[in-house]
Amino acid sequence: MTEELTTQFGALDPARLLVIARASVMQFKDTRLTAREIGQSLGVDYLLAGSARCAGGRVRISAQLIQVRDQSHVWAKNYDRNVGDLLTIENDIAQAIADEVQLKLSDQQRARLNGAAIQNPDVQECYLKGRFFSVKENRAGLMSAISLYHQAIEKAPEYASPYAGLSAAYIRLGHWSALPPRRAFPEARVAAMKALELDGFLAEAHTALADVNFLYDWDWAKAESGYKKALSFNPSSIQTLRSYASFLLAMKRFAESTDLTQRARQLDPASVYINAFAAVQYYSTRQYAASIEAARKTLQMDPGYSTGHLFLGLNYEQTGHYDAAIEELRQAAAAAGVKSNVAHVARVLAVSGRIDEAKEILNELREESRRSYVSPWLFALIYSGLGDKDQAFDCLEECYQNREHDLTYSNMWPQFDNLRSDPRWSSLLRRVGLSP
Repeated sequence: MTEELTTQFGALDPARLLVIARASVMQFKDTRLTAREIGQSLGVDYLLAGSARCAGGRVRISAQLIQVRDQSHVWAKNYDRNVGDLLTIENDIAQAIADEVQLKLSDQQRARLNGAAIQNPDVQECYLKGRFFSVKENRAGLMSAISLYHQAIEKAPEYASPYAGLSAAYIRLGHWSALPPRRAFPEARVAAMKALELDGFLAEAHTALADVNFLYDWDWAKAESGYKKALSFNPSSIQTLRSYASFLLAMKRFAESTDLTQRARQLDPASVYINAFAAVQYYSTRQYAASIEAARKTLQMDPGYSTGHLFLGLNYEQTGHYDAAIEELRQAAAAAGVKSNVAHVARVLAVSGRIDEAKEILNELREESRRSYVSPWLFALIYSGLGDKDQAFDCLEECYQNREHDLTYSNMWPQFDNLRSDPRWSSLLRRVGLSP
């Protein structure tokens, strides 16, 4: 219920209402802090508090809107319904809160709010479980999410959100090179367009389609237009803010990217997802000490978070701490279950002089590529570390032919700094559309 209300509030009146993300709110679930203390910690004007009690086939939801300034109850109401009617309560609460905080909703917004609920609790449970697994930052979690989204779609093909979730899951698999780009991103496009066909105001669907335009089509203008449209419908969407910030980073618009990340952190201060992206930004701009600090902070929040280990390892590589880099990158590989982190290990082995060990991993990946998909980008990383420029450029050319998404970040990665003076690098950037 918290998840759904957060999403609905975020889309009510984008010009006037920003909503803190669920992950940061739930840290206060069992707190003894006062409403004022919680509100000040989150930087909000209002808190929505509530409880649920079930007996037999009935459920009672108690909800209160609290003004942080004086801890007064602006509004309170109990809802007694059958369990099967539970999802309609979300819309009733959202509408009541909108009235109390004097949001001026258009007829279109009210109509969308009134029609947003899915009456089948099984469908909503499949969708929310899909959301849960999709943020696990590992391949197994994403595959579980895809299965759950398909279950929701089979039960309610008119419900847009599972299509948007399905699209985002395929994009993540493509982003991790866990699926070939010509499979992952077209699947993501179909799902995103179906979601928009059903609900043209769904920010997550606009974001997913913009991600496909960015990572696969290499259509920068269309991608940015999509991100802006998504934010116009829900400026509180962490997914959109993170994707747009990533796009701006690839475009070398560093200040704008940082501004969006700061905005996302204000909305979701407890998010490891957002804190990890700060490490990505610092790393991309060669600010290694700041990136290490951000990666360590991420791992303090979640010691098993793969992206935290990945960027801690990548920074250690750039600062010459090779043994520590290998250890962190191996932890990242174990946590995420994707081949890309193994390739990073091989690269560090190569640059640290452990050539035979690096080539052993290279050969293992070559053997693996005969059985399943392995991105040529990973081989390019290793060959760059080995100093074999010709092989590295052959792999990068294969990346171009495959439309590997990693090419969109070519201006970011320090691992390829030893290739940048070669005319073949400039030629590659021009064809991708990233030349100055």
